[in-house]
Amino acid sequence: MWAIALLLLSGIAVAGELRWAPEKPQRGTSISVEYIPDSARFAPGEPLWLYAYEFDAERGYPTLQEVELEYQRTRKLYAAAFRLDTATVFVLCKVGNGRTFDTRGGRFWEILMHCGSGPCPEALLRAALSRFGTLQDESWRRAPDLWEAERLLQQVVELRPEHFAARVWLLAVRGRLRKLERAAQQQQLRELLAQPYPETEGNMRAALWALNVLGESDRMERLEERILKEFPTWELGEEILLVRLNRAAVAQQYYATAERFLRMFPNSPGYEHVYVLLVRALLQNERPGEVEQLFRRFPRVPAAAYAELVRYWLERRESQKAAPWVRLMMARFQEQRMGRMHRKPRYRSTVEWSDSDRLLHAQLLALQARFLRQERRVEEAIERYREAWSAYGDRFPAELAEELVEALRVLGQHKNAFGVCTEALLQSRDSDTLWAQFRELFLQVVEPDSARMQAEMLRLQEHAAQLRRAKLWSERLDWDPPTVVDSLVYSLTGDSLRLSQLRGKVVLVDLWATWCQPCLRSFPSVQKLWELYREREDVAFVVLNVWERAPDRQKVVQEFLHNNPQYTFPVYLDPADIVPLGFGVTGIPTQLYLDRSGRLQFRSTGFSSEELYLRDMQDRLEALLQQQ
Repeated sequence: MWAIALLLLSGIAVAGELRWAPEKPQRGTSISVEYIPDSARFAPGEPLWLYAYEFDAERGYPTLQEVELEYQRTRKLYAAAFRLDTATVFVLCKVGNGRTFDTRGGRFWEILMHCGSGPCPEALLRAALSRFGTLQDESWRRAPDLWEAERLLQQVVELRPEHFAARVWLLAVRGRLRKLERAAQQQQLRELLAQPYPETEGNMRAALWALNVLGESDRMERLEERILKEFPTWELGEEILLVRLNRAAVAQQYYATAERFLRMFPNSPGYEHVYVLLVRALLQNERPGEVEQLFRRFPRVPAAAYAELVRYWLERRESQKAAPWVRLMMARFQEQRMGRMHRKPRYRSTVEWSDSDRLLHAQLLALQARFLRQERRVEEAIERYREAWSAYGDRFPAELAEELVEALRVLGQHKNAFGVCTEALLQSRDSDTLWAQFRELFLQVVEPDSARMQAEMLRLQEHAAQLRRAKLWSERLDWDPPTVVDSLVYSLTGDSLRLSQLRGKVVLVDLWATWCQPCLRSFPSVQKLWELYREREDVAFVVLNVWERAPDRQKVVQEFLHNNPQYTFPVYLDPADIVPLGFGVTGIPTQLYLDRSGRLQFRSTGFSSEELYLRDMQDRLEALLQQQ
């Protein structure tokens, strides 16, 4: 019998259909799959893969199986078979070509291992945790649904009342859903921690979370040390040290924690990342000598770590001091590349791993080019800049284009420099330096006509916007929000609104609070955007106050708007903070962009600069408006 998962909207399929057999697989079984492709995403017959993220009962990260799908032209579908690992209890699946993916509206397809007639408790627990919206990596992070997570956790507890981790995470979910007062949650956590429980990795992870919520930092640290000493092979130990790195209050504590990670986990996928962070921290504190000592203590130096020291000396125009490290950097990269696939983390796809390797190569080539430029070997530098540009593809930084333009101008290649400058601006690398270079080169290479130059600059900006928006649409989330986010929100006059009432319109939901300084810095941009679209009947703004700390939310918001009469966009209140909870929001300001059918297509968090913030918001709205 086939298990079928099909996402429907108004009777029309908007995502592909994946089905598998057997319907109730057991551990280690062979799975047959069929996929009817989403015609909006994939061309008929194009090469596709099933990405099956297999989770065991304990470890935080999954193991990825990339299963090549065979296209059956007569049936107009794809098919394949693969065998699950015997340790696998839960699988998240998506289908794609390496760049574009069908994730079933952000929910993924899920396969739960069965024990007898029903899902194994471990599978139910994993399915629940996957709905928290906090899985480590975007590659397998699914749309959050805490309400379904609660139901699944309750099911685990009913099957196994003694299951420690399930009971802890059930208290966590109920706390986030505000179904449990904080005092009651803490009391129940203390009672759980007072009872003996099996010392598994999953249970220990839950215990650390509970101790953190209770504020028992000393007890938490003792448990962490036990884990690090008694269970050194657990991934949880890596997680502990990475969290400590983020929390380190002083430089020496940071250095010691990073070195401990390097000693304990030399084969970890995080080794290179931590090594680079440590080198960067030392150089930020002007300690290049200690970096060289570090290289001697830990001789398996990643090329990216050498790159940090090269960058340090080049920024100080000390190319002679950079020279030996440039040679080591490039040599080490070639060594790393030889064993690249052997170092691929088990949860990374081949395309993702190849992309990371390509981008690292591009960064190293750009550094080498800068070194050659400082050594006055300009022609060689230009060759390296071009190689770096090619390796970056469409992800090259504006800085690379600026340096290449200047190097070409040194050799008098002004037309080539103008071409590079124009291409960079078309790709929205519109830094102040590049625009200044463009103006100078236009008047020098094209013609000394300021009016025509201004017209050409406007044309470039419009074309660049079109390219950005087309790319945005290919990167959309296409998430189907849980129905619970359609709760009532209220205007300051007491009028109620549900997001579903705005179906047929493109909707911007901007989440903010009066205490949030980045939110307040973003408001001038939000106001400008509102003024651009306020007359359009197919666009709606919901500037939604959430997470307010004052007891009288309406009063504090009204006072803020009274003191800032320049803001005229529509403001609403979310008294129960359901919207950020349902969308898995972890920080503000956050913008949620809903298409005409109410699906979440884009989400952004944080504030950069007013100009960039406004541009990015407008791009997302226009990308949605262009879709019929």
